Amino acid sequence: MDFRIKTMKQAAKTLLTLVMLLTMGGQAYAGDLSMLNVVGAENASEEFTAAINNSISKIPDHILDYHKKIGATVSFSRNNLPGYDNTIAGIYYYDGDSRYDVMIRTDEAFYANYRFDLATTLPHEIGHFVWNVGFRDAASEEDRRILKEQYDFWKNYRFDCKNQEETFAALYVTHLNYPDHLIQEANDMFDRCEERIGLLNGAEESSQ
Repeated sequence: MDFRIKTMKQAAKTLLTLVMLLTMGGQAYAGDLSMLNVVGAENASEEFTAAINNSISKIPDHILDYHKKIGATVSFSRNNLPGYDNTIAGIYYYDGDSRYDVMIRTDEAFYANYRFDLATTLPHEIGHFVWNVGFRDAASEEDRRILKEQYDFWKNYRFDCKNQEETFAALYVTHLNYPDHLIQEANDMFDRCEERIGLLNGAEESSQ
């Protein structure tokens, strides 16, 4: 009986996922902070939380889901981020005990005084996660060519495109919000990275 109940629940979950995917044209988009492992939520005002939820609503659910499943966290801090001065809005950790973790500055005055945009801060750091998991060791030569060409172009116009990795994270936000501002092959590159993470997320679900 327990097995049958578990099977029925899994079937219902799968059906719901398929409905969401079909409705949203292949991917589900309803992300908010409840889909992430959030640390220090008390350091974010209601307005800040609402803005963050809106900013990540266009990130495919499986990206946020996988970030959570592997145990990564998103931390909020009202103070300077550890090891940095008063000009950094977010950090993505690549190595060590904090691998895959993100830390975000939540002081509203900080965003009023600097050129950073609250609407892009967390999506930018998630862009680093997409680069790390879906591009760094997995990208084809074609995708590497596309990124290099995008960097060579955008470094002349955007302060946040200072190397290829930062360009990927910066343009990932553009891909989410203003895909028509990018050439199609750049959007296709990001789609392929998201698909790779989707496969990893699916494999993680199957192993549970």
